[in-house]
Amino acid sequence: MASKPDFLFFESIADSAYLRKFDYLPSNVAAPLVSKRVVDFLKTNCFEDFQPVAVKISCKDESVDDYFLINIINLIDIIDREKSTRYKVSGVFKDVVYQKKFDVGSFVARAIESEPEVLVSSELTSLIIAQKFKGMKFYPVEES
Repeated sequence: MASKPDFLFFESIADSAYLRKFDYLPSNVAAPLVSKRVVDFLKTNCFEDFQPVAVKISCKDESVDDYFLINIINLIDIIDREKSTRYKVSGVFKDVVYQKKFDVGSFVARAIESEPEVLVSSELTSLIIAQKFKGMKFYPVEES
């Protein structure tokens, strides 16, 4: 029986030099795809909030193996249910309002009831911006 690899595979139409210019790569999976540099930074600042999963990216010229998917394991109950709106049929949140009281310390998380969004504390966002990682964007959230 063949053993499972210790990494996941991705394909890119870019060459490896172009890919390595970025610390965050867009992908078709819910977990962020980031460079080893980002993983090392997160291990220092919020190591309990995520698990890195090694990936191998097949580029035009060679394979790249210094990127990781970030499995965010920190789930928080942060949604203000009274101010947020849901779709009537599915019950999924449409317009989400977050409780400000949770923006304390340095963390990365997902909301328990709205997992697609990656939530990054204001403190950690400032630290990340100071690192000048390439390819990352942050959007403010509506708070109650």
